[in-house]
Amino acid sequence: MVSTPSPPNPYQQAAAQQQSDLLSSTSSAIINNANEVNPYGSVTYKNLGYETVYGSDGKPMYVPRYERNVQLSPDQQKLLGLQTQTQGNAGQAAVTASSQLANMFKTPLDTQGLQNWQQGSTPGDIRQDQAPTDRQAVQDAMMARYNETAGKQNAAEDAQLAARGLNVGSAQYGNVADTRARALTDATNQAYLASGNESRAAQQAYNQAEAQRFSEGSDAAAQNNNLRQAQLQERMAVRNQLPNEIAALMGMGQVTVPQFQPFSRQGVNAAPVGQYISDAYQNQLQASNAANSGIFGLGSALLGALPF
Repeated sequence: MVSTPSPPNPYQQAAAQQQSDLLSSTSSAIINNANEVNPYGSVTYKNLGYETVYGSDGKPMYVPRYERNVQLSPDQQKLLGLQTQTQGNAGQAAVTASSQLANMFKTPLDTQGLQNWQQGSTPGDIRQDQAPTDRQAVQDAMMARYNETAGKQNAAEDAQLAARGLNVGSAQYGNVADTRARALTDATNQAYLASGNESRAAQQAYNQAEAQRFSEGSDAAAQNNNLRQAQLQERMAVRNQLPNEIAALMGMGQVTVPQFQPFSRQGVNAAPVGQYISDAYQNQLQASNAANSGIFGLGSALLGALPF
């Protein structure tokens, strides 16, 4: 009878697998990370030595450590130097300019000296029978002229009538007085109507003049207010100029972080120690069972051949 074999040492099996994986990954890293050269520079890899790690069996394994070196072409290196120098100058200028901020902000931003806010003129009250466009005044003026003219005519007519013996107060003089009274009434009516037309015309002209004055005043106020806004914007722009310049200089002086192609990593898988134990044991167990089965079969055949 064949005894059941002992399973193999899984840690030795795992260590062997790790050594194989390490060799494979190291070879792949060397193959996949080729040195590169182009018109702008080059990328090279260099083995710096080995780091020690321990395998599943406790024995040391040596893992290589590489260095990736990026070199610019002479022209590109010159440009990088100029860029770095420019950024350094911009940063120094920003430091110098920022030292002025404290004094600048000690003075608060105000509106002294700016154009004052203005309001447009309001329309004046519409004139209603006020001198010199007073309707009664116009009527009185017209009647004064009529009375002056009529008085001279009446005096001359009275003299002529007196020469003919028609004195004031006589019966014949009454017709003359009636005629004069009707003429005065007509002149008064005409003066009244004419004074209304004159008053309305004067009132309309005054209203138009007031509207024009209001429009001109509003335009002037709007222009002055726009001027004030422009002055305030200019003052704020001057105040913000230095901080904006500093911000721009700081942007120019930012550090440029080098960007490189990623290294092609090759992973090393952990050895499945438990699986190795199970597989080895099952294989040897099957072999043992097969051997025992053969021995038992042979024994049965021998016993069957005996005469008893």
